[in-house]
Amino acid sequence: MIRRLALLAWLPALASCLHLEHNPRDREISDIPSASSGACDGPALVSAGDLYAGPYELSPDRPGEGTSAAFEGRPEPMLICTELGCPWECCDNSCGTDRDCAYFLRVDDYNELCLSSPDFDCGGTDCSPWCQPFSTSPRHDYRFTGTLRYDAMRATLDVASYCRIDE
Repeated sequence: MIRRLALLAWLPALASCLHLEHNPRDREISDIPSASSGACDGPALVSAGDLYAGPYELSPDRPGEGTSAAFEGRPEPMLICTELGCPWECCDNSCGTDRDCAYFLRVDDYNELCLSSPDFDCGGTDCSPWCQPFSTSPRHDYRFTGTLRYDAMRATLDVASYCRIDE
């Protein structure tokens, strides 16, 4: 009987790593302004595809470094987790993000536009991840305005404002 009780005492701890759990911090913030409010007016809208000439190759015709620009799309999180293995769906590995690219807009199978802002962050564990302000699974498209910069193979928008696109 005592052995059975000891096993039952461990079950809640084991169950927490058997499946993904919703993290209350992982939610799409509701008070983001609408694009129709004018909060993201200003810079010209640029297609993220205009930044690249091919796989991992920036286009020579891209807007210049320091150009103010606007982009639209559904942001994807750049959630990075340690990968210690275990026999369950998740292993309670810690997660975080590259603060210079917490979210990105996918251009194609190879290229992306990094979205950099001190407002963007991800964390938690692989059992209970979170990202803010758009969550790990955004349901809306957004307009992002800011200033472009480039490194050898990556374009980044230093985000000044972001608005939800009205549907």
